Order: sequence, then structure tokens, then C-alpha cells
Amino acid sequence: MKIAPRSVSGFLASPPAAVRAVLLYGPDAGLVQERAGLLWKRVVEDVSDPFRVVDLGADTLASEPARLLDEALSLSMFGGRRLLRLRDADERCVTALRGLLEGPESDALTILEAGDLKPSSALRQLFEKGDERTGAIACYVDDAGDVARLLRDAMRAEGKELSRDAELYLASCLTGDRQLARRAIEKLVLYMGDERTVTLDHAEASVGDSGELSLDEVAFSCVDGDGGALDNALDRAFAMGENSVRILRVVQSHILRLHLVSGLLAEGAGMDQATSQLRPPLFFKIKDRFTAQARRHAPARLSRALQRLMQTEAECKSGRGADPDLLCRQTLVGLSVFFKPR
Repeated sequence: MKIAPRSVSGFLASPPAAVRAVLLYGPDAGLVQERAGLLWKRVVEDVSDPFRVVDLGADTLASEPARLLDEALSLSMFGGRRLLRLRDADERCVTALRGLLEGPESDALTILEAGDLKPSSALRQLFEKGDERTGAIACYVDDAGDVARLLRDAMRAEGKELSRDAELYLASCLTGDRQLARRAIEKLVLYMGDERTVTLDHAEASVGDSGELSLDEVAFSCVDGDGGALDNALDRAFAMGENSVRILRVVQSHILRLHLVSGLLAEGAGMDQATSQLRPPLFFKIKDRFTAQARRHAPARLSRALQRLMQTEAECKSGRGADPDLLCRQTLVGLSVFFKPR
């Protein structure tokens, strides 16, 4: 069965007793791993326990489809519910999973971690159209609003408060990958020590100075049409280990926000009125640069750029053709030429 977004938190906190297999899929690998971890804890305390936890690969299940059911029916040497982990799941696992669901009942829980599956994927359909024994949870990349909520919840749990400027700054920096955002939040908590209120200075010192997570400069320099600045920003991003798909999505998010404001301006709205529709609001340090871009580029022009970015993202995730980092760079450099002031 397909788990609706509003029901995901409750499902992860207390999976229904009937559930035997859960598919976690989507473009945000960090969020997939985080949610898988929440489910593991409902079954075993130690995910490295060799007696209760079994790691299986797609290659193994493709050659031995009966292996999954055999493992599910096996008893733990020292008792307790068994956990079957299947990472990098894909279409090759479908036969084994059908065998599991059609075979004798067991209390083992199977957790599958997969990438961004299309709606037509046989694996995704098996889970979304299944009965109460299956669960399918989509894990899409957080936008700035999602990250802002994550920040507030995390700081509240630590007994700390976020200033408005710090929240806007961090939300703009940490979009794109839940796991990276979590690490940045942990780093910020350690940096704060006993201080209670997180200010903009704290946020910049903890996250901004390292350049570890902020991809704003890639997006801004691309839309500014500044090829030199874009090259430098991309070099830094890749040197930090950033993923090409995440970089493309950050640029997409930036252009989507520009598209909203540019569209409102074209309809006769003033700049203040147009930017007031953005959620989260513009961080004051980037406001002038953002509004200059929104004035310069019409909605149709921004739409063409978005189409190219989405096409490149699909090519990067297909596993075919050129290196994803090269595809990402070629597309963004091409867009910087497209956006270059005439």
C-alpha cells in the first residue's frame, strides 16, 4: 500500500503489525537511509547483529530468488524478530519479493532501499498496489520549508532557539539531502555548546565558513551568466563530494523561486509583493542579487532552463552515457551562457 506523506511519521513510529515489507525510494538517498534507520529500530537494537539481521543484494536475489523467503522463515539463534535489509533494490528483486509475499507467513521485516523509481516500475507497483502487508514510502528532496521545520524541531529538542535570520540562512544552505542536513545540525549543536539562541553569526560560523553544504553560489553564478564564478563554485562543490543530482536540484529550486517572482512581476505585481509569496522568505543577504535576476529573466526563459535541468537530472540518474558530474557541469555552463546578459 502507498503511504501518504501525512501518514509517514506515524507509520515509521509504529508500523502496523501486519506489515512484512517496506519499500523506501526516491531521489533523496539521505532521507531514504534516515527513514530506513527509524524502521530498523522497531525490530532490532543493533543493526549489525549477525543473528537477527541479514543483508541481501539485488544480484543475490536475481540469481537466488528463493533466498529471501528462506531467510524470512529462518529462526534467530537467540530468538527475536529478524530484519532483512535490501539496499540498492531494483527490478531484479521483484520475483523474490513476490515469492516472499505469496509464501508462508513469517514475522520478519524486510526493508528495501531504492533510488528514484518511476511510477511504471514493477517494484514500486508491487508495493503501492499491495495489501496491508506492504508499505511504499516516497523520499523526495526537502525544500527550504521542510529544512526550516527540521531545524526548528532539532533545536527545540536540544533546548535551543533559532533566530529568524539564522533559520532563513540555514534553510537556504541545507536543502537537497536530509543526511547532509542532519550532519550540519549536529555540528551546529556542538558548536553552540551551552549557548541557547542560535544567531546568524553562529549559523555562518558553523556551516557557512566551511562551504560544506551551501550551493547558493552555483545557482546564482549560473543565472548571473558568470561562467568563471560558476566554474569555481562547481570545482569547490565537487571537491567537497557534492552529488551532481543534488547540485542540479538546488539550481532547479532557485530557478523555480525566480519563476514564481518573475511571473508575478509580469502580471503587474510590485517586487515586494512578489517576493512576499516566497516560502521561506528571502534571506536578506541574497535579496538584491535575487531580485535583480527576477527582473532580468522572463518566466518563459526560466521555464526553458528548468526543462534542461530536469532532462539532465534524468540523464544523470539513468546510468547510461557520460559521467554525471560532466553532464552536470556541461549543462550548467551552457545555461550560464544562455543567461549571460546581452
